[in-house]
Amino acid sequence: MSVSFLAYTGLKKITSFDDEVDAGENGNEFVKVYGHPWSPFFTEGLDVSALYACAERTRFYVFDDHSEFVDWIVELSYLVGCDGKIPEADSRVAFRDIFRSGNGGMIGPVASAKLVAEFDEWDDRVRLNKKGKFYKHYLLMRGLFEYASADGAVNIYG
Repeated sequence: MSVSFLAYTGLKKITSFDDEVDAGENGNEFVKVYGHPWSPFFTEGLDVSALYACAERTRFYVFDDHSEFVDWIVELSYLVGCDGKIPEADSRVAFRDIFRSGNGGMIGPVASAKLVAEFDEWDDRVRLNKKGKFYKHYLLMRGLFEYASADGAVNIYG
């Protein structure tokens, strides 16, 4: 079974019944934000448990199966010096938020923008050292987080 991620853009917090009616009439979908007690910074830029109207959502199909996804995560971890281990919440290691996202949930616009910057910073090294599918997945994951980086979120439950 393929591994995919649902990403949202154009999130607008619903603060009253009138907001909800307007959002529904415009054809927007609704998204509830779920937090991460183990990594509260994931949802920065969004209010946990709040309801948002979503202007657009896209499903990103990135990996052919779960084992391919896990292998990619482990390989990325070794590349940035984590040696297959999950970094601490306060770690500054690149891609920390991806490594710590194994329990699912949502990654908001601030963490998404941070990840895009890390993908950009590491791009030359990854492109030179990792060919084929690894780099293809690298670019797909970057695109996923870029999609959500302005005013969106990524649901990492898939």
